Amino acid sequence: MYINNGDIDLTNFLDVYIITNGRESHEYVIESLKRQKKVCFNFIVFRDLSLINACNICNDCSNSPYYIRLDDDMILHPLALYYFYATIKNIQSDNAIVHFCRLWEPWNERVCGAVKVYNRKLTKEIGFELDNCGKIDKLFKKKSIEKNYDYHRIGGKTNIVAIHSACSYDDNLRYSKLRNEIKKRN
Repeated sequence: MYINNGDIDLTNFLDVYIITNGRESHEYVIESLKRQKKVCFNFIVFRDLSLINACNICNDCSNSPYYIRLDDDMILHPLALYYFYATIKNIQSDNAIVHFCRLWEPWNERVCGAVKVYNRKLTKEIGFELDNCGKIDKLFKKKSIEKNYDYHRIGGKTNIVAIHSACSYDDNLRYSKLRNEIKKRN
């Protein structure tokens, strides 16, 4: 989907992907993208994929130098994409594989996780793999460090661009099972 909410055209700079398996909050994530200010951009929603397949499709589909992969529970601030664009343009680092800002988790009243913008060229060199816990982040970061790529935190440790949204207990349980975070019972 193409969104035209401003003068800065991100279509050749940043691709935006939303990964969903039907979580209740994914419509709010889409709405937060539609409300982005100062930028024009495209976004694509990928549905019903495993984590590893979703990450690899994002990596392979991207035509722009950078892409952002949003989970279906990350509701962006209206200036988040503009902020990422402006910051990355000012840094001009070819060695940063990931630029990131934090998420705010309202129900725990704490900073958690991150919204990440990936450098497509560098990310394709490493690729994504699942670790023994079914996660990708630690193994990806380890391989990035081995290649001397940087993780660049934008702003301070508590610089926040999105809210980690809450869903119903049943929705969280179903989603955890889809991600293999808890073992399915017969």
